[in-house]
Amino acid sequence: MDSFERCCQAIQKVSWVLEEEVEGLSFDFSKRFLPQRLCGKELPDWLSAEDVLKLNQIRGHSYAHCFFILEQFILQQASVAATGYAQVDRHAMSALLKFADEETKHQRMFIWVRETLGEQFAVRPELVDGVDELADRICSHSSFSVFLVALCLEWLTQKHYVECFQEEKGSLDPAFQKIFRLHWMEEAQHARIDALHLRRIATDLSLEGFQAGLREAEIILGHLRHAVERQDVLDFQSFVAQREEELTEFQEQALLAALKRESRWTFFESGLQHKAYQTLCEDLFPQELIEPAQSLAVA
Repeated sequence: MDSFERCCQAIQKVSWVLEEEVEGLSFDFSKRFLPQRLCGKELPDWLSAEDVLKLNQIRGHSYAHCFFILEQFILQQASVAATGYAQVDRHAMSALLKFADEETKHQRMFIWVRETLGEQFAVRPELVDGVDELADRICSHSSFSVFLVALCLEWLTQKHYVECFQEEKGSLDPAFQKIFRLHWMEEAQHARIDALHLRRIATDLSLEGFQAGLREAEIILGHLRHAVERQDVLDFQSFVAQREEELTEFQEQALLAALKRESRWTFFESGLQHKAYQTLCEDLFPQELIEPAQSLAVA
């Protein structure tokens, strides 16, 4: 059976130092940054190969930024949760503090990625703002609902790397792939910590408490979906600004719709579909709430 103590031990084994890992690292703009499942599968076939590559790189730039956004509320909530264990469980407190510290490190890594990449675009792509306000809005909800959404996000990082990045290893920029291999290594431990904490919280929840938690989780997903859709629009505008030939109105609508479909799977559905998330819902929720928990609505 898993425990916070085992998580603390595992964290030490996979931990890395950002400055050491990015020293001398550079990105190859002749290659794709993202696997096709994250950028390419839904794109219209009338885009040229040059268009697809440019769009992939713009989306790679914003992919890193979206994780910067997502991790802000997670580190805030993990920091608060850690204090609750101060006089109860030292291993749990240590694991959650390390969790928060690593999320901060990941944010510093994603800042480095977006700044390094941004300088190499002919026109720097725009990025969605309001990160702190979004985190505060999300963290105003119950701890159970926030950690449930966080767990979904942590599992999708595992799915992205194992089922997407690794499968296309030879065709992707090695530097970009390395960044998300580092992310994957530590997020695997975060998912374990998150699941343990959720189980602790769940022991005190009534059926009504679980129902309220699911409603709040859907509200949180709605907030996140709105932020991601704003980024989709900015990515679309950045792509159009760097393209010599104008798109027709039909092409514009088709492309933006494709970007939104890809983001929906990338940042939401891929986490909800992860087997580990589905299994935890079966273990955690009352029987009548398992299916609603496994298929949280993304408003």
